Amino acid sequence: MSDITDIENGIARLFAVKFKMVASRTAYEIPNFIFHASQNGLKPELYKGVAIVRRYPGNRQKISLPLADVSKLLDNDPKGIVIIGFNDYAAFASPSKKGLNIEGDMAILEGFSIIADRKGCYL
Repeated sequence: MSDITDIENGIARLFAVKFKMVASRTAYEIPNFIFHASQNGLKPELYKGVAIVRRYPGNRQKISLPLADVSKLLDNDPKGIVIIGFNDYAAFASPSKKGLNIEGDMAILEGFSIIADRKGCYL
C-alpha cells in the first residue's frame, strides 16, 4: 500500500467511527469507499452509501474535483458524499444536498461539515 492509500483509509475510518459505520475500500477509483452501519464497529450490517475519499494539502474552504468523478459517484449512489482530509481537519460534503457549482469540467464543493480537527493529523 502507498502512503496516500494509508491516509485515505485513515480518513474513511475516522468518518466511519464518528457515525457508527464500517468503511470498506472498493475495487474502483470512484467511488473508492463503501459504508455500512455497524453496532459494534466490526461487522457490516445495513448499506449506508458510497464516498470519494481524498487527501488535499492545505486548509481550504472549497475544493474542485473533476465533474466526471462527481457524476460517477452520484450515478452509483445519489446520496454519495465526498470526504476530504486537509492538513488540520477532516471534513465531508454532500454534492447532492448542497448542489454543485460547475466551472468548465470541474465541480466546486464547499460548505464542508467537520469530522475531526487535529492539527497536522491528516498530512
